[in-house]
Amino acid sequence: MNETDINRRLDEAAAIVRAARETLAAGQPIALERLAAVVDGACVALSRLPAAEAKSFKERLIALYDDLDTLAAATAREYEQLRTALGDLGTHDRARAAYAKNLRDGG
Repeated sequence: MNETDINRRLDEAAAIVRAARETLAAGQPIALERLAAVVDGACVALSRLPAAEAKSFKERLIALYDDLDTLAAATAREYEQLRTALGDLGTHDRARAAYAKNLRDGG
């Protein structure tokens, strides 16, 4: 794999992360299976390059890391919102059940 192929893989990884952020923002589930394979392939190829050539990818890798960090933060926010919503749902259901029990018991 040459530098062009590595750039192509890094472009694909960035596109996957960008699409995942957009999908998550739309409230839809994201799938990142392909991302792992693409990044793994790029990393293996980078490890085979001479150090001087591999260093030329430093900025691209930092940008990808930052994009992944942003995606992780967005995922954590979505998870927290979902957890809160499910917790509120549980509280609502418990209150409704207690009210119904109270009515049945003549209270």
